[in-house]
Amino acid sequence: MTIIAHLRPYSVPTLLGDLLVSAGSRPAKEIDIPASRNINERIFLPSNYYVAGLRQKLVLLNAKLAIAWSGDFMQAVDFFSTVDPLRHLNDIDPQQVQSVIDGIDEYRKNKINLIAMVGTSGNCTLICHRISPPQDFGTISSVACAGSGSQEFLEILKQHAENIEPLNAGIRIDELASGFDLNLISALSGEEFVSTLPLQRGWGGGFEIVRLLGGEIQRVRNQLFLNFFVEHQGDEGALWWVPNFRHLDYWQNLTVIQAIEHEVDSSGSFMRGRNDVFIVGPPSSESVDMSTFSRPGIDQHDAVLTYILLGDRRDSASAVTYAAAYAKPVFRYHVSGALMNVSFDRMFIDNLIDGLGNMLQKKIVFRGARNRPE
Repeated sequence: MTIIAHLRPYSVPTLLGDLLVSAGSRPAKEIDIPASRNINERIFLPSNYYVAGLRQKLVLLNAKLAIAWSGDFMQAVDFFSTVDPLRHLNDIDPQQVQSVIDGIDEYRKNKINLIAMVGTSGNCTLICHRISPPQDFGTISSVACAGSGSQEFLEILKQHAENIEPLNAGIRIDELASGFDLNLISALSGEEFVSTLPLQRGWGGGFEIVRLLGGEIQRVRNQLFLNFFVEHQGDEGALWWVPNFRHLDYWQNLTVIQAIEHEVDSSGSFMRGRNDVFIVGPPSSESVDMSTFSRPGIDQHDAVLTYILLGDRRDSASAVTYAAAYAKPVFRYHVSGALMNVSFDRMFIDNLIDGLGNMLQKKIVFRGARNRPE
């Protein structure tokens, strides 16, 4: 259960995937994920379904080969152990990858879906196993996906494909290309912020992206996920930040997610909260020496991915996303003992206010921090 997808926004080959892993039997220990600690006790789940943890669904073997998977976890472990020798090749022939997949006995791959992206001579070859044929949505071409979240993913993608150019008149094509996938995962992450339905349907936990740029497949690093909501007050709208945010980066090819959440008391002060770090590897990952690990800085963000709920929390369709890169940090977070300090760059807040004001046709005022709406 998952979301994996390939797409070409304005001809840029891209793979994305989530991190959630599920199981049919209850894990022997409590499972913490970015959305919540002890998640199997915190939300209602279908019978014979449990959250088992996190794993990379998007495995970057080297600068020429990335493979996304969904389906049976043990078959995925076996598959990536089989293809691991490809990691050491400087140049990879797509036919070689296809031959390796074809050479695996059917009973070892009949419960997994695979999307492989092979970079060759500045181009990209797509190789799929148990995936429906790719389709185009306007300027977003070669869309292929799999997993329990496929329907939600395609609905969100269609909306973004239809609106990207009308809402971004005059924006350069390269900016549209680099922002499309970020807005997609902003929306997917926002669905998890608004509701427990994604986790109940087996997808979420965090999202990753790789792109083929300059002849090499590269991760999108230093992603900061922020959540806001608008409270309508007559002709004015109050913009509130919810102190429930994530930061995603990498260390030694492992995904590092920091999940931070604080409640806000009646006086507007921040209360003690969680600040958890998750180190996530591929299905076949082994134990790693963590002695040299240091968590990435929250204020280091190459992309800021913002989800803004515009109305009732139960109406997740009433939301917008805003993903952009800034030359300097837009968000600073520091905790010392019981004291917490948060600040936003004024340009970032002004951009949100201006965009929301034009969309809603009302004055928007940033009010600070509040708990998420009920």
